[in-house]
Amino acid sequence: MIELYEAAEEIKKAREAREEAERKRQEEELRKEESRKRYNVEVDRTLALTNAEKKN
Repeated sequence: MIELYEAAEEIKKAREAREEAERKRQEEELRKEESRKRYNVEVDRTLALTNAEKKN
């Protein structure tokens, strides 16, 4: 009975570790995507300013 409990506990810990790793991976991907969006907005703003200066 104890062996069964220990085996179940090990399986549970392994599952939790996988879930935590996946959660961290998703958070990192979201962080990178947000960073890319901010960068692209900055590039768009810079291009708009550059184009506005060329027109004047």
